[in-house]
Amino acid sequence: MFLHTIMTLAVVGDMLGATKVTRNAHYTAAVYEHFHRFGVPLFDTPASVLAKNLDVYEKQAKIAADMGADIIVFPEDGLHGVWQTRNSILPYLETIPDPRRTRWCPCTEPKENTEIQYRLSCMAKCNGIVIVANMGDVQYCDKTDPHCPSDGRYQFNTDVVFDSDGLLIARYHKEHLYGESQFNTPTQCEFVTFNTSFAYFGIFTCFDILFQNPAVTLVEKFGVKNVVFPTAWMDLRPILTSVQMQQAWAIGLGVNVLAANYHLPLFNFVGSGIYSGQQGAVVYTHDDSFWSFWKGKLLVAKVPTEPSTVNSKHTFKHKSHVLFQYTSAYHDGATFIANMAGDNYTFTPLRTTKGILVVCNHGFCCHLTYTMIHSNVNELYAFGAFSGFHTGGSYFIQVCAVVKCSGNQTATCGSGSVTYADTIFDELIMFGNFSTPYIYPSVITDGLRLAPVSEWTFDSGGIVSEGLTKPLVTAVLYGRWYERDTE
Repeated sequence: MFLHTIMTLAVVGDMLGATKVTRNAHYTAAVYEHFHRFGVPLFDTPASVLAKNLDVYEKQAKIAADMGADIIVFPEDGLHGVWQTRNSILPYLETIPDPRRTRWCPCTEPKENTEIQYRLSCMAKCNGIVIVANMGDVQYCDKTDPHCPSDGRYQFNTDVVFDSDGLLIARYHKEHLYGESQFNTPTQCEFVTFNTSFAYFGIFTCFDILFQNPAVTLVEKFGVKNVVFPTAWMDLRPILTSVQMQQAWAIGLGVNVLAANYHLPLFNFVGSGIYSGQQGAVVYTHDDSFWSFWKGKLLVAKVPTEPSTVNSKHTFKHKSHVLFQYTSAYHDGATFIANMAGDNYTFTPLRTTKGILVVCNHGFCCHLTYTMIHSNVNELYAFGAFSGFHTGGSYFIQVCAVVKCSGNQTATCGSGSVTYADTIFDELIMFGNFSTPYIYPSVITDGLRLAPVSEWTFDSGGIVSEGLTKPLVTAVLYGRWYERDTE
């Protein structure tokens, strides 16, 4: 049944990416972090709000094309904005046809009530660039459909793709909604891919990245090595900031990720980038400064069509004897429980400038070898472990993390307010006895910057660094045990 679903929902292009197409070794990608123009109450209509935001898209698409970009990705919610209700969003929605069944170029074949699709299509065609954008899709239904909502319409959070000729080539309905009561979940999970002259892509949206379907399945069963990722991601510090997860996913699965985020730093919507497998960030932005609050950001970079891969599926199980060797020596009661990102972690403090620690939570154990230099005696770090369902969620995680505490007391550990640090780690080796091969690594330094991957490696399921040049804020191994999910 699962394979049948995959077969029926794959879209334009060769589903497995097996078609032999002669492509260059690189292509040029662009992502745009967009500050949504909300409009003025009582003066602006949904149509005028859409027009203002599409004007920005049009300008950025032209700039990107002039810089040689082959594809540009715009963020989730960029056109209609966040915090909508089911009724308030309706004027922003259009009916989007299924490109598997309908060949359509809105720019040359405009239809009634398709202004957004018309402008996106013309944007692509006039600039000779592939456009990836997020919008709302409305599909009307009646009682003959047993799943039809009570108001007679499906409303989907939808990504659309137009090729460089303006043709609609992909449509994806978001599977994992995050508090989005204005939208419906599709009746079947969609696995959407599309082919271009320069690369074969998969597509999913925001919260989808934390789940196996469709995200991981696109990589493992469809052969996707390039992912476009519209998102409206609110930072969950210290373990799930936007760029932290974007790069971690690219490294963990060895793929290219083109991530465009919604820009509203006042509410922690910030952070976009272009990432290439083990190389990590090719270019990224995470600017929440006051001067950036009302400004979007265009990123353009050359991306290898075949990303460098990473050996992400082999854990440190062959070193499990090390874990057990140290467990008895370091479980001396010097642990404490603290909440981090909504979950109760077991922590142990780093009281010395050099050491070996093991901390366990519900039978899941994490190991840390570390050496600090330029240590600030007023800073406290803690090493934590968690294994279980994320609070309020249906998904199962296993996490090892070194975090800087917001104060010098253990009660301050796990705080999401930490953005700066003074202590530099000259050595950091971290691994755990994970029950899953799906481990996503990250190292974040002073100012919430991504530590260069030249200073650390993700090897056999663990993080190894022989010296960071910037003070450490957090280092994380974020494991997802998909088989345990209840959703």
